[in-house]
Amino acid sequence: LCGTSYGRVRSMLDSWGKPVQDAAPATPVEVAGMDSLPEAGERFMIVGDFAKAREVAEDRRQKSRQSQRTIAPQATLQNLLAQIELGKATELNVVLKCDVHGSLEALQKTLAPLSNNEVRLNVLHAAVGGISEGDVLLAEASHAIILGFRVLADQRSRILADQKGVEIRNYMVIYHLVEDLEKALKGLLAPEKTEKVLGHATVREVFKVSRGGSIAGC
Repeated sequence: LCGTSYGRVRSMLDSWGKPVQDAAPATPVEVAGMDSLPEAGERFMIVGDFAKAREVAEDRRQKSRQSQRTIAPQATLQNLLAQIELGKATELNVVLKCDVHGSLEALQKTLAPLSNNEVRLNVLHAAVGGISEGDVLLAEASHAIILGFRVLADQRSRILADQKGVEIRNYMVIYHLVEDLEKALKGLLAPEKTEKVLGHATVREVFKVSRGGSIAGC
């Protein structure tokens, strides 16, 4: 059990990628078998009963969802200025998803001081991994926008976002993400740049290559 994640440990690898059977305190290992990626800093606990681990994880997830659902004015980067002028917008809620924990921590520190006297930037949820349907539902419930740094939403999440009217913005450079938020909070945002999807693929089989990692057959 680790935060809101649970599972059976299928394998452990040391920092060199070699299988290990034991890990003493302060020994870094890569664990396979969790149902989702835990947040950085969560405590890893051994639970004797698998059903109990799942029950605790689901309870934590439910409490986390309830705490993240806040009522706020509808806000997107494009319409924020109009709402500020009307006196309806006091905060910009965002859901932040990144590719790795290093990027996530850097962005959180960079975004923290962006709030100004008129509008407060409120990061409702920040995590590593692709943009999921859960992120879309959270954004809808809290009237937030989703910011993805070097991650994308899968097809089901994109469809759900279109249905719910949730805005998803993808970035490959931290500076561009921060610059857009700064402009939005100051009412200087330029017209939105949209991403055109050229096609979709379904992964049929994954082939392991000794030195090249994995290849997805689509």
